[in-house]
Amino acid sequence: MLTEKISIYVPGTIDKDSPAGDVQLEQVRHIMASLSGLFGGATTIGGEGAWVDDEGELICEPVRIVSSFTDSATLREKRDNVYALCRQLCNDMSQDCVTLEIDGGMDFIDNKTSELESLISQLTK
Repeated sequence: MLTEKISIYVPGTIDKDSPAGDVQLEQVRHIMASLSGLFGGATTIGGEGAWVDDEGELICEPVRIVSSFTDSATLREKRDNVYALCRQLCNDMSQDCVTLEIDGGMDFIDNKTSELESLISQLTK
């Protein structure tokens, strides 16, 4: 049974407020292909995401959530690939960070975050 779920949230904007349009679709396809290569398949669903910026403004945007399931051993083996994929997505879409969900836990990955930094952050909370 595949018990580990990995989800990457693909933003609907470039920077903070420029609609991503076809760039989002290209990124979704890239993430789907990458997760399928790592874990054997992927599924995408749409949603609406929101966050509050530094000025206190609510920013809403359409997101696409790309998910895969795997087993614990494969996730441990390929976890660095997932983090690298998130860092690249962050960079390609000019985001401060992107959301990565693993087994219901969420992390915000920027283009500098390493897996070790993320784990340290989780352990010290």
